[in-house]
Amino acid sequence: MNKNILIILALCNTLIASEIWIDDIAALHYGQKIMQETSIKAKKIKQDEISKISCLKGDEIFELVDKNLRDDCDAVFVELKRVYYTKTPFGTKKVSKDRTKMPLSSFLSVASIKMIYKNDATKLFKAPFELSLRTPLAKIKVGDRIRLIVTSFGIPKAGVSITYNKKIVTKSDKDGFVSVEMKQEGFQKIRASYSQKGDGIKSDEIIHSTTLNLEVLKP
Repeated sequence: MNKNILIILALCNTLIASEIWIDDIAALHYGQKIMQETSIKAKKIKQDEISKISCLKGDEIFELVDKNLRDDCDAVFVELKRVYYTKTPFGTKKVSKDRTKMPLSSFLSVASIKMIYKNDATKLFKAPFELSLRTPLAKIKVGDRIRLIVTSFGIPKAGVSITYNKKIVTKSDKDGFVSVEMKQEGFQKIRASYSQKGDGIKSDEIIHSTTLNLEVLKP
C-alpha cells in the first residue's frame, strides 16, 4: 500500500468517525449518542448542509419541506450535500483538491442517513445508496442478529462494508443482505460504505456512506 493511499485512509477514518444520527424531530447531529443522551462533542448539522429529507408515511414517500419537522413519519431518509475534504500540511480543508495549495490527499463525501420509527416501515426509499432493516423493529432485542439489505436505487448491492460499534463487522453478500448481532440496548448506528476512484482533479477518491439508526429493546 503506497503512502498516498495510507494518507487517504487516515483522512477518511478521521472524518467519518464523527458519526451521524437523527433525533426525534429529524434534526441531524455529528458526534455520539448513547441511549437518549448526546456526548459533549455532538454538533447539530446545519440546514444548509442537508440536500433533502424524505418521509415514509404508510405507503407514501414525500419530501419534507420544513427540515425541522418529522411530520409523524414512519421513517425518514436524509441526504447530505456532497462535500470535498482535502488534507494539506496545514490541516484538513473542506474544499476540493484543485482549490487547495499543497494538497496531500482528498476525497468527496457522499453521505445519507435513515431513522426508523415504526415497525412496519419496511418500504425502500430507492435512494442512490440505502441500508434497510429486514427484521421487524419491535422484535429486536440485545443479542439478536438482525437482517439488513444494502441497495442502490432499490437494486441489491454486493460487497459493501458494514460498520457497527466503530468496527467493520461484515460485507453484503451477492444479494445485498447482511446480518449483524446487536451488542447493546438503546440507540444504534449501523453504517454501510464503499469507495470509488475520484477524477484525480477534485478528489482522489469518492466515499459513499449511509447510516441506519434504530432503537434496540432490553433483553
